[in-house]
Amino acid sequence: MARWQRRLCRQTALCALAFCIVQQHLCSVFLAGRRVAGIGPKPTCPSVTQCRASWSSEPLIPTVRKAAEDMGGLQEWLDSALAVTTASGMDMEQAETSLAKAFGWSTWLAVNRADYLKPVLPSPRDVSAALSWLSSGPLALGPEELRRAIQESPKAYLRNPEKAYTDSLETAPEEFKEPAAFRELALRSP
Repeated sequence: MARWQRRLCRQTALCALAFCIVQQHLCSVFLAGRRVAGIGPKPTCPSVTQCRASWSSEPLIPTVRKAAEDMGGLQEWLDSALAVTTASGMDMEQAETSLAKAFGWSTWLAVNRADYLKPVLPSPRDVSAALSWLSSGPLALGPEELRRAIQESPKAYLRNPEKAYTDSLETAPEEFKEPAAFRELALRSP
C-alpha cells in the first residue's frame, strides 16, 4: 500500500471515529434525560436498556453483556457495575452504560463491532479501587458527586482516576494547582 493510501485510510478512520464520538455524546445527552435544543428527536426510550443509539439498531446493555459473556467475563462486567452502583447510588442500567462508555464498548458498537476496536472488560478490583480513591482521595467525592462525575466523564473517573488527577493537576492553571481549588473545578465541570 502506498504512503498516500495509508494516509488516506488513516484520515478516513479518524473521521469515522470523530463522527462516532459526536454521535456517542449526543446519545449520552439523550440518555441522561436532557435534550439539546434543535438536535435530534426527543428520546422515546422507556429505559437505557431498551434505548437504541442513533447509529445502531442494537440495544447497548444486552449487546455488551452478550459480548462480555462470549469473552468469559460476564461476571466481571456485572461485578464492576455493582461496584459503581454501590459507590454512586446509580441504578444498574446507568452503571453499565457508564462502564460501556468508559471501556470502549459503546464506540465499538457504534462502529458496528469493528475489529480494529478492542473494548476492554473492566476489572472489578480496578473499578473498586478507582471508586475508593475517588471517595477517599484528594477529591473526596460523596455518592451524589461521584454519580454526576461518572455520568459526565466515565472514562476519566473509572479508568485510573489517580493518574488522570495527577496529570491534570500538573497541567492546571496556577489558580487551580491547589487540591481544594482543583476539587471545586472538578465538581463544577467533571
